[in-house]
Amino acid sequence: MSEARRQGAVDVLVVLVWFAVSGLLGALIWSRVVDLPQVARSGSSATVAPVELVKEVGVDAWFFVIAVVGGLVGGVALLAWRRRDPLLMVIAVTLGAGLASWLMERVGLLIGPDDAATALRNVPDGGHVPAQLTLHAPGVLWMWPFAAAFGALLQLWVLGRPDSAPRDHTDLGTEQPHEVLR
Repeated sequence: MSEARRQGAVDVLVVLVWFAVSGLLGALIWSRVVDLPQVARSGSSATVAPVELVKEVGVDAWFFVIAVVGGLVGGVALLAWRRRDPLLMVIAVTLGAGLASWLMERVGLLIGPDDAATALRNVPDGGHVPAQLTLHAPGVLWMWPFAAAFGALLQLWVLGRPDSAPRDHTDLGTEQPHEVLR
């Protein structure tokens, strides 16, 4: 394997590990900060009060916030750190962020409360249990990859530009500096 390919493989591995850890950490944070709606047992059915339904928006909103922050930080940091092949890195960061999003959703579901219907079986009539930690707006899953790609491109095109580089102030086709009118 050539040195360039080996370095590219190492860069991709670093990105995947970064986003796997980020997705797991994101799931842990998500499960801790969200205020889940309460589901009440009413006879043989489950009911959710209208005021509790509003909390479902909070579940998706917290996922959104964590994904945007995680994606931006990951995109900027990884492109600042591993910049040998920018095209490979932008693609890897975007796909790695997709992994983080998937992991955050799946692990959040696993570490969050059980399904309300299952939990309500052991609760007396009128009792409450928290709803399951699940997304209601599946489009939010795309926020990790979008934010990571944006962060990576931001690092490449804006943040990573050297400020000390001399600017070329020449006219097209000439070697003479452009005069500034006063």
